[in-house]
Amino acid sequence: MEPELKHHQKIATRNILLYASLSTFILAAVSYWGMGIRGYIPIIFLTFAFSNLFILYRFFKTENLIRVYFQGSSLIYIAVVLINLCSGGIDGVFTFFIPIIVLSGYSMRKKYGRFWLAMSLLFLITIYLMDGPFIREMNEVGPDARPFFIFLSIITGTIILGAIYGEYLVELILHGKLKSKQLRAKNQENEILLREIHHRVKNNMQVISGLLSLQASFIEDEEIREYFKLSQNRIKTMGIVHEMLYEESDFSAINFHEYLDRLIGQLILSMNGINHKVKVNINVNNVELNMDTAIPLGIVINEIVTNSLKYGVNENGEGEIAISLEKLNYPYFILYIGDSGPGMPKSIDIEKANSFGLNLINSLTKQLMGEIELDHEKKGANYILQFQEVIKRNIGI
Repeated sequence: MEPELKHHQKIATRNILLYASLSTFILAAVSYWGMGIRGYIPIIFLTFAFSNLFILYRFFKTENLIRVYFQGSSLIYIAVVLINLCSGGIDGVFTFFIPIIVLSGYSMRKKYGRFWLAMSLLFLITIYLMDGPFIREMNEVGPDARPFFIFLSIITGTIILGAIYGEYLVELILHGKLKSKQLRAKNQENEILLREIHHRVKNNMQVISGLLSLQASFIEDEEIREYFKLSQNRIKTMGIVHEMLYEESDFSAINFHEYLDRLIGQLILSMNGINHKVKVNINVNNVELNMDTAIPLGIVINEIVTNSLKYGVNENGEGEIAISLEKLNYPYFILYIGDSGPGMPKSIDIEKANSFGLNLINSLTKQLMGEIELDHEKKGANYILQFQEVIKRNIGI
């Protein structure tokens, strides 16, 4: 429990115990000398007052809020039941104290409120069913004294509800508003911090990509230089995710159509130049994926599109790349991706291939808890990837 909330509950508990003791001393004196009630009612009031003072003393000694709450609530419940039995049963003037007990329970914990709600309903139903001659014989409040007795009970209940519980509930409401304001401010700070982290990650990846490009410029071997270029594209693929998250207000997911548009546009520009003749058909509607899914899936697409740009276009640089992503029952998706080139031999087993790119695709497919296969029914190199969105589970502390 938060320290401020616990402090408010301690103050309210102390005030209720103190006022209940003082008021029942007064009620005992007035009922005995003022109204001439010589039966059990004054004794119940006095017993309650002394017991309540003892509970208040224990509260000052231990400050055990839960124990004192249960002792005080039980004492009030017993006193209210006995006073009602001795003042008219279901017509007893202290019946309306029952909702106060329920309210006090809910102000502490929901489960306490439910407990006292059940106990109160049980008492009200029982006393209603018992109403009859026996209850009337136990009534110690005569017709003449009854109006004043009702007046005193209403005054007591009004002060408890208004001056004590009202103030306590106002404090809780103000406390809740303050905490909400603090949480909103904290969330804004976290949002700015998270946005800055994505921005810095994106910048760092650009620096790494630039370093690789600089290093590649000193390499004469064309094949090794190509490896550096491929590594650059993989880094840029991850960087696009952080760039999009930096630009968006929602950090939980990115628009995957926009992501693919940026990714493939960047790949074509890097490998085929600005005057390319490659057609791209992206069919992805209303799909948003979180960062933990978008990055590995983006790298898989990067590898496949890179191969399509290398082998799936003709001598004139013409070709077509198609990507389609379908939602299945969450969290399942299916991705169709391929080109219009000559395709791959049917003898190739992509799960056992020795190339780095295919090994990377297989590894990331497992990370996505998916399966990938070649679609030999279509012209060109076409893949079918079934995968799941990566769900991070929050671990309660």
